[in-house]
Amino acid sequence: MRFNCTGCGECCRRLGGILGNSDGIIGAIASEFPYKPEKDGSCPMLKDNRCSVYKNRPLLCDFKKIFEQHPRIARTELLWYMRNMLICNHFMDQANIPQEFRLKEPCAWD
Repeated sequence: MRFNCTGCGECCRRLGGILGNSDGIIGAIASEFPYKPEKDGSCPMLKDNRCSVYKNRPLLCDFKKIFEQHPRIARTELLWYMRNMLICNHFMDQANIPQEFRLKEPCAWD
């Protein structure tokens, strides 16, 4: 499966909240996140709405690797994708990003 990120940057702008509100496996992964959020809660690696460390991004930022390393996080890869898709779309709703950018369906991983 592939997470069809639209590049809105909302998850990166909400890093502080994600780090502070995660539990279980995600909480453990979040506790190892190497960067301190900015005062506004955004990731300091977000530059011009792009991840400046994308090729070497932390595990918390890589849905595929999280599922590969922790397959018990969801019953199936599809459920893992759907859970993250709902969270992503919720972030976009809160930021008033137009509906055409919403994630709709899964496809193959890169």
